[in-house]
Amino acid sequence: MLKNKFLLIPAFIFLIALGIDRILMLEKIQTYFTKTVSEINYFHKPVLFQELKEYLQKPDRKKVLVYFGNSRALLFSNKYIEDNYPDWVLFNFSVPGGTPDYFTFWLEQFQADNVKPDFILVDDSVEAFNFSARIKIDEVLVNGLDFPFILKHRSRYTSKEITNFIANRLFKTYQYRPKLETVLHRLKDNSAI
Repeated sequence: MLKNKFLLIPAFIFLIALGIDRILMLEKIQTYFTKTVSEINYFHKPVLFQELKEYLQKPDRKKVLVYFGNSRALLFSNKYIEDNYPDWVLFNFSVPGGTPDYFTFWLEQFQADNVKPDFILVDDSVEAFNFSARIKIDEVLVNGLDFPFILKHRSRYTSKEITNFIANRLFKTYQYRPKLETVLHRLKDNSAI
């Protein structure tokens, strides 16, 4: 038997915290404090990627423009493309806080799946290229990238960023800290975002 059972206490506390985290992240519970519009935007991109792959297979398709940008590019109108360039269709992969690592992540996905749109437009704020960038990459890091990408490009990230990524992925309530005000508001409005 284990001589110093008290050494199991940290593991026990970890398992309890992980269990509570998993319970709070059940779909019926988490909608009361998670799912911001920004988060939904990130989670929609794999769906958009699948739609793009299917569209590119069509024999009678229009030319395809893929747009990578930040939050300002989210409002770029598909109607504008339809009205002014009727032979083109837009697939907008822009996200809030879009940074070069996010674009690299998706371009690597395009290359791996042999997805070849007719044109790719990459639009980014110059601030993202400074050594002391004012653009915060937390949102892209947590919502937009996956572990294999982080591992492959680990030299690009600080140990603090990697630790933050792991903590946010392991404990979702660390990422989506429940706020009583948000929970009460959504209870009142039937889970409206």
